[in-house]
Amino acid sequence: MKRVLPFLFSVLACFFWVASVMAAVEPQGEDAAQLNDANASYLLPAVVVTAGKMETDVQKTPASISVLTADEIESRQIEKTRDIFNAAPNMFFIKAGPDAHTGDSFAAVRGITSFMSGSPMIGFYVDDMYMPGYEIPLFDLEKVEVLRGPQGTLYGRNSEGGVISIFTKKPGNELKTKVTESYGSYNTSTTNLTSSGPLIEDRLSFNLAAQYENSDGYFKNSTGSDTVDSYDSWSGRGSIYFTPNDEFNVSFTFDGQTYDGHYSEFNTISNVYSNPHEVSVNWAGRASKDSCGNTLRAEWTPGDMKLLSITGFRHTYSNGDQDMDFTTSDLTRYYIRTDNDLFTQEFRLQSTNEDARFKWLTGVFLFHESEDLRYKYLMGQDHPTLAGEYDVKDGESKTDGVAVFGQGTYSLGPVDVILGLRYDYESKTFDYDHYATAGMGGTDESGDADNAYGVWLPKAAVNWHVTDNVMPYASISRGFRSGGFNLSYSTGESYDPEFTLNYEAGVKTSWLENSLTVNLAAFYIQWDDVQVMQPNYPDFVISNAGEAVSKGLELEASWRPLAGLELFANGAYTDARFTDYSDDDGDYEGKRVPNVPRYTYSGGATYRFWDNFMISADYTCIGSMEFDQSNSYGQSHYSLVNAKIGYESEDVEVYLWAKNLLDETYLTRAFLMDGEWYGRAGDPRSVGVTASVKF
Repeated sequence: MKRVLPFLFSVLACFFWVASVMAAVEPQGEDAAQLNDANASYLLPAVVVTAGKMETDVQKTPASISVLTADEIESRQIEKTRDIFNAAPNMFFIKAGPDAHTGDSFAAVRGITSFMSGSPMIGFYVDDMYMPGYEIPLFDLEKVEVLRGPQGTLYGRNSEGGVISIFTKKPGNELKTKVTESYGSYNTSTTNLTSSGPLIEDRLSFNLAAQYENSDGYFKNSTGSDTVDSYDSWSGRGSIYFTPNDEFNVSFTFDGQTYDGHYSEFNTISNVYSNPHEVSVNWAGRASKDSCGNTLRAEWTPGDMKLLSITGFRHTYSNGDQDMDFTTSDLTRYYIRTDNDLFTQEFRLQSTNEDARFKWLTGVFLFHESEDLRYKYLMGQDHPTLAGEYDVKDGESKTDGVAVFGQGTYSLGPVDVILGLRYDYESKTFDYDHYATAGMGGTDESGDADNAYGVWLPKAAVNWHVTDNVMPYASISRGFRSGGFNLSYSTGESYDPEFTLNYEAGVKTSWLENSLTVNLAAFYIQWDDVQVMQPNYPDFVISNAGEAVSKGLELEASWRPLAGLELFANGAYTDARFTDYSDDDGDYEGKRVPNVPRYTYSGGATYRFWDNFMISADYTCIGSMEFDQSNSYGQSHYSLVNAKIGYESEDVEVYLWAKNLLDETYLTRAFLMDGEWYGRAGDPRSVGVTASVKF
């Protein structure tokens, strides 16, 4: 089966290629018009994206963008953040723990990767509000836009790998309510409730969405306990939209989440492969999160301009506490607490005349972030010499930032030229306390540090509308990730920002009367002052390693060959290597950047038939990767298959589904500690049923 599926994917890719060649002999004139009318029921719709902060057709935008519509989100079972990464090429999500702890999981995009702690390398936004962590519940979504490559000019800090923008559904003038219940393997149940509609027609409307999820979890303890990763999670969101006239609208959104569960998901890698979802611990640990946020958005559109203000505040408190010796003896425990407050304000002024030769936007962005991070390392009661001894490190950082930016597009007939520039300035302060009992060294010290820097983030791009259906483009852009201060080890020592410079060339095409799109991109990224984590678990230090280069190719294709049938395929290759990096343990020049798959590809189909029935399936392959900078340990490729079949009517929906249908065993995270490699197994096969009622 593992050989058959890649073969089928190759056949599908070849089929797309043949279809694009056939497009060269498309009928013209009256025959083309008649054919277009006949095919109208299964043409691909034009997709408008706003991730570039101006509404544009995705096929006319000179950037690598993947878009998941509401229908695709549902049919392809996009329910967790990691599902977004599996759906787009050249993206990988390193799942390192439960959904609760904001600092655990991290990501890789086009070879640019990060690690636990430190700043993220991909911007994550919900309705234009920046989120400090990747893992949030996904429900009641309108679409997801994924931009790959540095987005520094429009988004600034921590978007050097790209941006994920999530847009929730907006209410209309009709009252709609939907209740969804899902039940699956491992006693996992999810309940969603959404309701939206008018309070005053055309003037005042509301949207409410809530989710409750609980599960026994799929990790089991060798001692017999089956609750080592069980959890309960509540999430909710409410919005009010006010439109007093055609020129002005304002909305206010409030959201919150609470998560409470256990945290025991690691074992030696040899045990992971022999018994993937069994752990051996004496303590199930704890994972918890309480978060809330609000966003005030106001738009005023006088004439051919739009003034936009987005004000946001978020508070996140999380714990990630676990048995750190991964045995049934109480030897060591590790407690991590994160308390984060984030305030952001963006003002934007932009043109709205779509027929103008010159389109522009300019803006100001301000933020204040404060975070209290605490590590506690405790020796358990079974430790032979240090029972009850502990070491605590507590650090509070405060960051203030301001940015000014602008971007313009000038049309020279079929050629568009885009130029943009941003200046980001950050000021950071850091206060820390380190104290320990006598057995752990008796440390009692405190201190403070500060740092400030300003960076210029330019962008230039050009695209050529060869025809209405073919657009080659090229771009160059710069991104950066914020610097910071170490807490776990070398406490108070700073590390500098890192920078990426992305060169990209691609072509966007549509064929067969817009029923087929095929997009191709090539990139070359220079990565300077690379931030790396040098682990000596549970301690680690972040430093600037030197330089790396990432280069690769991406292909995306979508096709509606007949009414009701939608096909998609994407593939990517990445070669990311250090070009200048060494430490006391060795020289890593030429080594692959860890946690970056060499390739990713996926394909799938959704077919709706007999008016009310649907079936869908998708296949994803993640290529081999390394887990450390010396490339001493890695993982070969693995594949995931999902499937879904259902009945859909105006009032009722019922689906049977399966995830990881072939029950593939794979690692989502691996690390070396005390001479032993440990890892976390990915989700096993799960099956279930989902039913919805709409009224």
